Amino acid sequence: RFHLGFLFFVMFCFAMVECSMVVLAKLKYGFSVSDTTWLFALFGLSLAVTQLTLAKKLHAWIGDHRSVILGGACMGLSALAVVFVAGDQALLVYPLVVLFAVGDGICFPAVMSAISTEAPASQQGELMGVTQSVSAIARIVGPIAAGVAFDYLGQTAPYALAAGVMFAISLLGIQRLRAHDPASATPATHPVSAASAARS
Repeated sequence: RFHLGFLFFVMFCFAMVECSMVVLAKLKYGFSVSDTTWLFALFGLSLAVTQLTLAKKLHAWIGDHRSVILGGACMGLSALAVVFVAGDQALLVYPLVVLFAVGDGICFPAVMSAISTEAPASQQGELMGVTQSVSAIARIVGPIAAGVAFDYLGQTAPYALAAGVMFAISLLGIQRLRAHDPASATPATHPVSAASAARS
């Protein structure tokens, strides 16, 4: 249940940042369509490289649960930093987008792997259906929350909200690791399964 909840909030924050970045880039940083295209291309490349290289090594080294926490913390740090980037510091947005992509690239496969190990083989199909539903709901709620925060609280409000959520669930993950899940301290030996299922 914890990892399903973590998945929801990861996708919720991802959706908030993703849908509001285009508007923020234009209104606050003066990005052109071409600039924004390159920004998202950099995000996609960073995400792909992380999942193909760093994520697998981290999962083997520190295990799924710690990878989830580390990735979530990176996402939260990136979102928080965007709040403080002034309009004339647009170039700083690029490394922060990379950091957010790296965090998501670490966190998402790890949380999917952790979820897949929490159910017997006979329930894996049902579990994948649940994860897709959770992700879909998060991707519906996230943009709505981002829009409301952007309109009523300010241009960077969705990022402040995403940072708060990611830090909160990462701290809960640390607490769970220490108090309730000592087995997660051992390196993971199982393969990451269906890591892309909840993206659809």
